[in-house]
Amino acid sequence: METKMPEGHQKLIAQGLDASSCPVLAISRKANAREENNGSTIENSVSNSGCPFLNSNGGNPPLEQLEETYCLEYSSPFGFILNSIDTNGKYNRQAFDKYPIHLKHTLFHTDDKIIEIRKHDLPSMICVSEEYRDKGNSKFAKREYEKALRYYEKALACVRWLEYTKPLNMGKVEKLGEDFALLVANFDDENVLLFEDDDGLSQPEKDIKISVLVQLYLNICVCFMKLSHYKEAVAAANDGIALTNLSSQLYFRRAQALAYNKESTLEELKKAQQDIQKAIKVRPQEKIWNSDPKILMMMNIKNAEQEYLSLADFIEKRMEQRKAVERNYIRKIIAKTKDIFFVEDTLRSDQYKEMREENKTKRDKKKVSHEFEVTQEVLNRYKKIIEFHLECGNKEQVQKARDELLEVRKAYTHMSFIKSLDFSQPQSNELIQEVVKDLRVKFELNDKLVLAIIEEQKESLIYELFLETSFNKQVLHQAFHEILKRDHHDDTPEERKEKEEKTSKEEVKSTVDTVKQLVKQNVTMSIYLLLIFLGLVYLFGRRNGMIPSLFFFGSSQK
Repeated sequence: METKMPEGHQKLIAQGLDASSCPVLAISRKANAREENNGSTIENSVSNSGCPFLNSNGGNPPLEQLEETYCLEYSSPFGFILNSIDTNGKYNRQAFDKYPIHLKHTLFHTDDKIIEIRKHDLPSMICVSEEYRDKGNSKFAKREYEKALRYYEKALACVRWLEYTKPLNMGKVEKLGEDFALLVANFDDENVLLFEDDDGLSQPEKDIKISVLVQLYLNICVCFMKLSHYKEAVAAANDGIALTNLSSQLYFRRAQALAYNKESTLEELKKAQQDIQKAIKVRPQEKIWNSDPKILMMMNIKNAEQEYLSLADFIEKRMEQRKAVERNYIRKIIAKTKDIFFVEDTLRSDQYKEMREENKTKRDKKKVSHEFEVTQEVLNRYKKIIEFHLECGNKEQVQKARDELLEVRKAYTHMSFIKSLDFSQPQSNELIQEVVKDLRVKFELNDKLVLAIIEEQKESLIYELFLETSFNKQVLHQAFHEILKRDHHDDTPEERKEKEEKTSKEEVKSTVDTVKQLVKQNVTMSIYLLLIFLGLVYLFGRRNGMIPSLFFFGSSQK
């Protein structure tokens, strides 16, 4: 069987360049020869697929600057299955839970073509994988990022995938239907296996497989970033870097995922800076950059050096902006603590210290402020709302929920930073040291009393942010209700009994106080009425000339 040229190579040849040396073309010829000998039904699939090194149907996502946004929590289209399993911790899922979401999704990408190609050798797998990747590129070019992501995951499922190996309960499958077969599956480390066997592959084949996987991880990473799912984007880049530490594009993409996330802390931006510096350092060592400029243009990576430097500048600006934000919060906390500390210095008796320690113990037990906990629950509520509308196909409702969610995430980002600030070891935070020096703080921040005041100021700032945030009232009410229910459920029997007794005493006290108040009000009202009556009698007597006889009635009788 004649091996046809992969898509993208025709454009290359038309421009007068030699495409015959492409490693994918060579490996495809080898695959076709094997399939002819085996009588396979997979016929010359390379002719319909693209090439990981070149482009067709819009090409791989280009190296470009992206939009800075707040991170949106990812809602998997298979979440109703993944999230409903092992709710009681019955199964061992230590390995499974660590798998990134794009790899978990390969459990569900089980098209007949994918299942069939997994039985064949690597060259055949790559050919079908590239066909799916090419479809993903086409969707990406149309800005249909969710659909592009699904195709890239299918491409991944051809060469590296998770598989459920335990036989399903066919009785349940027949009732549910084949489309819902995995609803009766138990995904754990015993039943789910990772298939990435490289045994028997030559070194060139291993290199080609790595190149294919790296390009897929790059594409998956960009899709997640376009959808503001930065944590998942970082996970995809991490998978690629685990395969090779000599890909500047992987470091570039991971740096983007950290830099364009508005929720990234200063420490995370420092990691982004390290990544882009690594990308700039690694790039000259990669052979690909020595290729003909026309090839680099077709691969959408011709402007790599310029884009790398632009990202490095952007990260530096982001770091300065983030420093200003973090310094501002630290300054507010320390300045207020300084004022309170000196005002209360005269109150630093043993009793006062005991009160502070008691408050600190209560905070440690509570772990989080109510406002912070409620905000977390609001975010959880929005995730469930978005997942529900995604399953129902209500795009307008999904967008509405995401718009409301962004406002809450903005507040939560600042709350999280304030909550994470550790003043017990000020020497480990450069910004804290700067503010302490600037404000000329003379007391030790790790003093117990000072730390107690600092915790109060942190909670006060979180409370202010909570009040400033525009919440959906219905979602907020549901979050409050859930927190109260959870607090009651988490209490020990002794704590519940104590709360009930306290509540009962408070109710009795409140009732007694109310009765006293009513009695007091009634007595006062009686006195007022008596005075009014006497006043009326006096006026009536004056008008009728009866006042003298009334007042001197006793004396006249004598």
